[in-house]
Amino acid sequence: MLQLVGQKIIFNDKYKNYYAFDIVEQQKKKVDWIECCHLLFGYDDYALRKLLDESFVRADNQIYSAFFQESSLHIYDLKGQSLFQYKNQFEGYTPYSIAYDSQRELIWCATGAGQVVLAYGLGAAEPSHVIGTPYDDESDVSFPEDVCYFDDGLYISEMGNKGVSLFDIHQNKLTTYLSFEEPVWAFRKNEFGEVVLLDSGLFIQVGNGFEKIS
Repeated sequence: MLQLVGQKIIFNDKYKNYYAFDIVEQQKKKVDWIECCHLLFGYDDYALRKLLDESFVRADNQIYSAFFQESSLHIYDLKGQSLFQYKNQFEGYTPYSIAYDSQRELIWCATGAGQVVLAYGLGAAEPSHVIGTPYDDESDVSFPEDVCYFDDGLYISEMGNKGVSLFDIHQNKLTTYLSFEEPVWAFRKNEFGEVVLLDSGLFIQVGNGFEKIS
């Protein structure tokens, strides 16, 4: 899990320990699942604890969630109570990561081994946007592991290309945003900064470069 909420980076390690890093104060502290849920959602119901193991995004006072072992999109309230389920929203693909464009009401999905990033209207049977060529090793995106939507831009973490790509939905154009020397697993950006998860650890933007924080 990697989330950027205001000035705090919320993440976990491989042992499922949770941490919060304050970008402004440059301090990291270990938190339990209760505080983690408070930071992410404002509540600590155990139903929310289960969502920490899924791909989720909070938007419009709701939580949109997907699990890589099923093809449905779930919508919860901020206390983790189920509001609706779009069954087979991602039929044929594995949802590694999702992001939400509230302006257009689109769910973006990185499919990993599927070699594409897709956008769906809620409940739509077919994607409105397809970035890449499904299951093609020569696809425009290479093993897209994660997606992040911020300021009308879609940021795609590509394990294969070892970088972060930026998709301009207005021009239907894909460009390289960041390049690294190792696979990229996740990327988050907001008004406070940028954070990227690489093979070698978690890094935060400092000036024109990145500094390891975990």
